[in-house]
Amino acid sequence: MSIASYLLSSEFQRSNYGAQRSTSWRLEKRSLIIVLLAAITFCLSMSFGMREAGDVGLTFQNGAKLILWVGLFIWGMVEWKSIMPLLFQPVGYVLSFLGLYAALSALWSPVPLYTAASALGWLAYMALACLAIRYVELNAILASIFWALFAFIAVSFLLAFIIPDAVWLPPSDVENTFRFVGLTDHPNNFGHQAGLYLVFTAACLSRRLISIKSAFFHAAFGLAALGLSGDRTISIGLLSITCLVAVRYSAIAQRFAFGAALFFAVAFMFYAAGIGPDFQSAMESISRTGQASEIMTLTGRTDIWAVALEHILEKPIFGWGFNGTEHLMVSTAPLRFFGNPVNAHQMFLQMTLSLGLVGLVPSLALVALPITAYFAKPIFYRDLIVGLILLNGIAEADIFATPVLSGLITFLLLLRDGAPSPHLIYNGEG
Repeated sequence: MSIASYLLSSEFQRSNYGAQRSTSWRLEKRSLIIVLLAAITFCLSMSFGMREAGDVGLTFQNGAKLILWVGLFIWGMVEWKSIMPLLFQPVGYVLSFLGLYAALSALWSPVPLYTAASALGWLAYMALACLAIRYVELNAILASIFWALFAFIAVSFLLAFIIPDAVWLPPSDVENTFRFVGLTDHPNNFGHQAGLYLVFTAACLSRRLISIKSAFFHAAFGLAALGLSGDRTISIGLLSITCLVAVRYSAIAQRFAFGAALFFAVAFMFYAAGIGPDFQSAMESISRTGQASEIMTLTGRTDIWAVALEHILEKPIFGWGFNGTEHLMVSTAPLRFFGNPVNAHQMFLQMTLSLGLVGLVPSLALVALPITAYFAKPIFYRDLIVGLILLNGIAEADIFATPVLSGLITFLLLLRDGAPSPHLIYNGEG
């Protein structure tokens, strides 16, 4: 063999070895991200004990979140060359501004360390969303979250046979029946997980990750979990997004929607004229406390919204600091509110309370982007999942309070959908 042939052969071997190492490292990152998505879905949705309302001290649970967020943020900094191109799009600009401004708001927050940690969580989930887009194909992302949600609900049901007292909320002065909390600390939190599980079931079916028979089983399983939780907010959100998606994708649903709108318009005219049933007794019968005011005030939300507006007017421009108003809200919460008053229970009110009008404007833009895409560029799984999360935000703080799973999902799907180039999205090739 000539010297030239030997050198060419050695160079080829080195090149081939480098390619194999690159592929192996990509697969390792892919596996790690899938594990992280599943762990965040299952482990960080668990409650390891009730904390005092307004208490922002370090506990085992938020300490675990903080460690994860620090790790994800550092990984994001290391991989900045992979992440940055994904942020050069409208969603990326908005998320980046809100994350950085949230961090800055720690300077005037009443609880600066808690605000800084919450801002870190926002940026960390942005980083993980970008890494998932770059290194994991969509089907694997959906499947990892879907099966983790299934495991979460299945383990919760299993515990109902082992330690039933720990997973059921007994009747009280604000609850007239048992409600299932599972591995969470509140029935509405468990209902939220069940709602996500149901839309992920539909998303996985649309991507042919599960069969129709399997989808029927998971739908029944999720509906049972939702029913036991008694979460009316997510139930209304599910019904609403199902109708909206059906109308967008089905001509038959569009005809039904037109007929329903016509019916309700006529019914409203009769009711306005004083012709119609008395809804007072109906509202009393479906309320948990037996009082119609519970329904009329959305279980006291209108009262806490009024309190939130009062605090917004005190600092309207820059807000009180990102997620730094728990103690403020708890100390001034109305007695008629039936939930946990740690936030405004409405995502735009919560964002304005936290970051003022400076934060409200980009947050409105963030929500406007998927709504625009629903009409201009419909994608079934995105419209269904993100739509449910945003509809739930009408009555919950959701993605604009403490960083949680629904925020990560929203960041991931919106950033992936708006990627500046298809080359930035990993599709399982190479």
